[in-house]
Amino acid sequence: MKSYNFPPLYAAWMNQLLPGPVPDETRATCMDCPICKQPEVAGTQDRAFNPSTKCCTFIPVLPNFLVGAILQDEDPAFAEGKALFEIEAPGLSVTPFGVEPPWHYWWHYVDRRFGQHVNMRCPYYIDREGGLCGIWRYRNSRCSTWFCKFERGVFGLNFWTKISQLLFTIEKGLADWCILKLELKLPEQPADRTETVWGNWSGREREFYKRCYDLVAILSGPEALNHAGIQIDLMESVLKTFHEIQSSSLPEKLQPGKFTSEDLANGFVRVRGGCAYDTVDLTQEQFQMLKSSEAFQANTFERSMFQKLYDLQILVAVDPRAD
Repeated sequence: MKSYNFPPLYAAWMNQLLPGPVPDETRATCMDCPICKQPEVAGTQDRAFNPSTKCCTFIPVLPNFLVGAILQDEDPAFAEGKALFEIEAPGLSVTPFGVEPPWHYWWHYVDRRFGQHVNMRCPYYIDREGGLCGIWRYRNSRCSTWFCKFERGVFGLNFWTKISQLLFTIEKGLADWCILKLELKLPEQPADRTETVWGNWSGREREFYKRCYDLVAILSGPEALNHAGIQIDLMESVLKTFHEIQSSSLPEKLQPGKFTSEDLANGFVRVRGGCAYDTVDLTQEQFQMLKSSEAFQANTFERSMFQKLYDLQILVAVDPRAD
């Protein structure tokens, strides 16, 4: 079963945990970034990424088992990314839990516009061929589930947000589980700073990471959930959004939802609903209908336009209790 282009470990788990394959997000074309392109008619509220960074102005938190996967991958096709990781990782926060940005990174991160500044770019970014991810096959939960545009708009956003929460919780839980399984112990009187962090594994850090991956790589999806201590309500919320993204049926009645709008120089109106990087351009006539109507019948717009407005939650279902 195909399950989107997840990293191999996560793809195996998702194939076991979900009732069907995850749809590809074909509009989020990383190798031809749609947010780096300027629309033919620009609006003042349009968002754009720096072509030298795309959306990669973010340093991922890599749990110990993914670090181990990177360190023991001997595939020549991965050599460049692995070498980059070996160079960059020691300059970050390296602990038994994994490799992550130092604390002061987050202090600066909140002050910078996302997708803009080269000095905030991911250290594993390979600056060629339009920008490549050096650790793509071992990227973490956040990088595996973030998209600028979605096939199903807000429904896609909701689904991937839940998947991100699930995988992040699995990552954190399994990182803790690995530490317990490998019996890391911290001495009361450490000999040096390294022993303060690594205890009885001091000097064997690479082996520790690889052993973490060995422990996790053999887990099934349900076993990963169990060892990570995932609560049933989180998995239920994932399944709920999965079924929602699979259904393309439209409600019988729709009404305007929450949106912002901007008049364009070409006479159209650009409307933005529940997805920050996704908009739809309407004629003035269409926009006036959108603003003035309390409820819409199925023949007000063409089906494809209805679907897009609904997916972006510019139009929402009329609550039957309101009748």
